[in-house]
Amino acid sequence: MQHTLNDVLRVTTDNYLASLDPANPPEPSVIEAELLDNIQIELALENGTREKGNKFKCPQTLEFQQIAKIVSYLYPVYRIETAGTNADTTYDLLAIYQSDGPDEGIYVTSDEVFRTLARQYNYKLTTREYNEFMTV
Repeated sequence: MQHTLNDVLRVTTDNYLASLDPANPPEPSVIEAELLDNIQIELALENGTREKGNKFKCPQTLEFQQIAKIVSYLYPVYRIETAGTNADTTYDLLAIYQSDGPDEGIYVTSDEVFRTLARQYNYKLTTREYNEFMTV
């Protein structure tokens, strides 16, 4: 049975994350390289069942959805309701716990903290992709 590109990316990402120890993860560059390698292997298998002209291209960078999944799996990120329980979630804030540095011991909501973290997994992440990353 043929799969969609989204299926391959989602399943491969989920399987890779399940193999990690969240308490002791590899460096972001290692995660990026290993996950892209795993995706390349899975796409080679998938492309083996596809006709010429209908094969998937291997991504060269992680997608914003994958980065969001990695960050939510490996880091203490929480959504803070700011407008009440039944309000639109677009008013909520994302916060990430700081285990070291000047903000050690508190949750910060700085876009710069999230942007810096996301760019560790894709240095070329665009503003549009970052905004999508923040909504996933």
